[in-house]
Amino acid sequence: MSPETEAATLKFYLSLRKDYIGSPMLSALYCVWAARTGDRALSAKLMEEGYGRFCVGRFCQTLEHREDVFRNNPERPLFLQISPAS
Repeated sequence: MSPETEAATLKFYLSLRKDYIGSPMLSALYCVWAARTGDRALSAKLMEEGYGRFCVGRFCQTLEHREDVFRNNPERPLFLQISPAS
């Protein structure tokens, strides 16, 4: 794809972030898309919003969705669990 098409596509999807981040699956990619546009500050912010806030607990459990976005869902679907190094 042309650089213009790529830039327009990234701009379009980044404009949808407020309604999407916190949902399962693609939230973590928003920081990558922002980095590809050259916006390092937005990329760092979206890394926290799109991935960091999914991680909870002392064992760094990564949830499928953010609890602040899906407050009415009593389940906490676990996506990934990493035990701390000994």
